[in-house]
Amino acid sequence: LKASAPNLRIHAAHALGKIGPSAKAALPELTNALKEQDAQLRRAAAKALAQLGAEAEGAIPALFEALQDSDPVVVSYSVEALVEIGPPAVPRLVEALKDAKLRYWAAVALAQSGPEAQAAVPALIEALKDEDAVVRREILLCLGAVGADDPAALQAAQMALKDPDASVRRCAAHCLARFGTR
Repeated sequence: LKASAPNLRIHAAHALGKIGPSAKAALPELTNALKEQDAQLRRAAAKALAQLGAEAEGAIPALFEALQDSDPVVVSYSVEALVEIGPPAVPRLVEALKDAKLRYWAAVALAQSGPEAQAAVPALIEALKDEDAVVRREILLCLGAVGADDPAALQAAQMALKDPDASVRRCAAHCLARFGTR
């Protein structure tokens, strides 16, 4: 990852990802690669961090910065990495729900985290006030994945059935259906 040739750096990141959690020693270099100009390298680094799983916990702050990357592939791999890191990422994801720029991606990651993210329910309910219907839909999908045992989540989904946006109402119904299956 310290080579001057861009292709070598990209291939090194891919190789480290294939090694998986045993490549933890490369965590600082992979984390720094998230800030490089080369989008291919940022993609490879984010994917490698996802493949490191829980061993990538030290990269959580950099992965949150990468959620605002201009390259959607970098963002997607960063979400995947946060999910693979697991419970240590949940508090930061909950905090990210307060940031309108990060809210959508935080909800995506929390939903993939499943019941491990149940602590996010109060922040998710608050995030349902977002002006963007796309974000409200993702929040409802997340509530359906993490909040089935929470009466407040049930109530929030019921209230969302009155949302002015039809697609949000459909997601609220989907969320409520998920609650009913548990």
